[in-house]
Formats: sequence, structure tokens, C-alpha cells
Amino acid sequence: MRVRLAVDVLAADLAEGLSVTEIAERHELPMDYVYGRIRRSGLKVNLRRLRVDWTGLAEELKEHRPREIAEARGTSVGAV
Repeated sequence: MRVRLAVDVLAADLAEGLSVTEIAERHELPMDYVYGRIRRSGLKVNLRRLRVDWTGLAEELKEHRPREIAEARGTSVGAV
């Protein structure tokens, strides 16, 4: 039987500032399930805040591929 997260639990997790990934890990549930449950409940998803230092990016792009830079900085290729 599948466990459903209560809306008040999700709201509390979101108020705490947790991301969908963090909520999924906390409750040991698939991320897609948690995201869908939040959306169906009418709650607002907290966007993941990345703190990436972009200093020297232009120079790095001359010598490295975006994928390599993303991996080194712990972010997505799209962000690069």
C-alpha cells in the first residue's frame, strides 16, 4: 500500500524551506511523487537555491566544455 503524505506535513516541510528533493529524501518517497503531491495540493514549490561562484566563467569556457564546468561547480549544464 502506498503511503500518502498529508498536506499539512508537506506544507510544514515547504515552510521549513526544504526543496522537493529534500522532502523526498526525508520521507523516503520518489521525487516525482512528492512534486506531484505538492502541485495537486495547491502548495508552492520552493526553488532550489544554488550558490555558485561564477567568477572566471568566461575564461573557463575558452578551455573547458560546459559539462565539465557544471560538474566542477556542482550545477547544471543549462546554468552554465
